[in-house]
Amino acid sequence: MRSLLKKAAGIAGLVMLIALLLPAQRAAAQPGVSVSIQTFYDALSPYGQWIDDPSYGYVWSPRGVGNDFRPYYSRGRWAMTEYGNTWVSDYEWGWAPFHYGRWTYDDYYGWIWVPGYEWGPAWVSWRDGGGYYGWAPMGPNVSINISFGRNYYVPNNWWTFIPCQHIYSPRFHNYYRGPRYNTTIINNTTIINNTYVNNRNTYIYGPRSNEFERRTGQRVTTYSINNVNRPQRSTVRNNTLNLYRPQVQQESRGNARPERLVAAERPIRGPQGNAERSNNNAGIGRGNNAERIVRGRAEQRATERPQTIERPQMDAARGNEARPMQEARPDNRQRVNMQRNREQAIEQRRQQQWDRQRQMEARPQRMEQPQRPQQPQRMERPQRMEQPQRMERPQRMEQPQRVERPQRMEQPQRMERPQRMEQPQRMERAQPQQRMENRGGGNIERGGGGERGGRGR
Repeated sequence: MRSLLKKAAGIAGLVMLIALLLPAQRAAAQPGVSVSIQTFYDALSPYGQWIDDPSYGYVWSPRGVGNDFRPYYSRGRWAMTEYGNTWVSDYEWGWAPFHYGRWTYDDYYGWIWVPGYEWGPAWVSWRDGGGYYGWAPMGPNVSINISFGRNYYVPNNWWTFIPCQHIYSPRFHNYYRGPRYNTTIINNTTIINNTYVNNRNTYIYGPRSNEFERRTGQRVTTYSINNVNRPQRSTVRNNTLNLYRPQVQQESRGNARPERLVAAERPIRGPQGNAERSNNNAGIGRGNNAERIVRGRAEQRATERPQTIERPQMDAARGNEARPMQEARPDNRQRVNMQRNREQAIEQRRQQQWDRQRQMEARPQRMEQPQRPQQPQRMERPQRMEQPQRMERPQRMEQPQRVERPQRMEQPQRMERPQRMEQPQRMERAQPQQRMENRGGGNIERGGGGERGGRGR
């Protein structure tokens, strides 16, 4: 009896344990297949270069995208799904860097992708205001809560601002004004902190569809996501968005590494390296004051940061030691100013490049045609050789006069048919009296014969 009770209690405990574990597994799992981090290394190698960075580890730099490449801007569009605003990339490799991990920009390498394990519709920050929607890539090690905070810093030129009514257009690039106006727009916008929670996973939602419809009067198509089982380019068909979004196992790093890997020539610097700039999560009307406060603190931290300089040697003649701290502070300020000047020069070059590109896109009909190679001077045509005078055609030889056909020989006159020989005249019939006489004589004879006949009887 006791053994039965123990078995029953064990079964009940096992059932309860399974019931507790199943929800947790559903919450942690992403729809689709499960892969290791090695999938990123192998699938992205043909499209870029893996770099071993001392700070971020293995990072990826795309190849063949052009100098004007920007994540969540180049070759793609926004689409609304149940998870929120989802980035649909036209790149073959877009399924990974725009839905896992984070992006950062380095002056030496350009845009760099740092891999991550969690899938999301898009890892960007959103802003709204002044008739614009704006977004910017989230930096490395930045969580959703940090991106919503007031102390999160995003460089101004990372933002893309588009008029609200064009955000879902496949040609939204035509309405981007360039980074020159970003500072003004940032000071008139606020952070959008909408999220979507599904199975304990939190996603950045971005602008809501009902808010967009109320503001623009346009309807938003909400696409359903279809999971595919192999890496491929994201596609939209009818009302379905086909995505490859596997669950990446966090414990799978182990010995995983890219097959082709290069060492970083210099450490990658994220946006934290430009700390003297303003925090653009401050909100409407707070940009100037926040900028002064942040710059003051940044300069203070920069001056207090110990510098790796050689310690001055002791002056043997005077017997006293130089004062390194008094000499170090001016050097630090100079370095801060030099760094600021370099960044301003970089921004100016980028803005000039962007303006030139926008002018070319705004006037597609007037694109300068490639200069035609200078044609050799037109050589004077050699004067035509005088053609020999047209020889008069020899007059046609007079054709011999048409020989008159010999007149037909007169056919002999048709010989008159010989007149028919006169037929002998038809003898005239006997007169009627003669006929009668003849007839009477006959009767007599006939009668006589009768008599002779009668007599014989």
